[in-house]
Amino acid sequence: MAANPNRLLIIDDDTDLRDLVRTVAEDHGYAVTTADNEPAFWKAFEAERPTCIFLDLQMPGTDGVLYLRKLAAVGCSARIVVMSAAHAQILTAAWRFAASLGLRVAGPLEKPFAVDALARVLADAAADPASP
Repeated sequence: MAANPNRLLIIDDDTDLRDLVRTVAEDHGYAVTTADNEPAFWKAFEAERPTCIFLDLQMPGTDGVLYLRKLAAVGCSARIVVMSAAHAQILTAAWRFAASLGLRVAGPLEKPFAVDALARVLADAAADPASP
């Protein structure tokens, strides 16, 4: 059996949100891995080679911008969705910063978000997958 071409890695400290994104993503054909801290994220990133990453910008003890810099430094080709409950201007600035680093951003996702908005982002990312 071939590996699922749509592999999502979620990094968020909110268990309920990770579970919601996982459920919707799996319903849309994604193989999903989750992480709630930086070491778990990088381990999963190396092991799973995700085609899409959902990245919470506000994680305890770390900064989402640092993830974006590191992802750019390693040549990440996954579609990246930045998520946050921060002010929309901060979210948009982070999205633009990620794009300026050459990352393949799939738009910002403001928390809380509706399931249909999440489904649209997942469909868009699946339609434009990362190269393996």
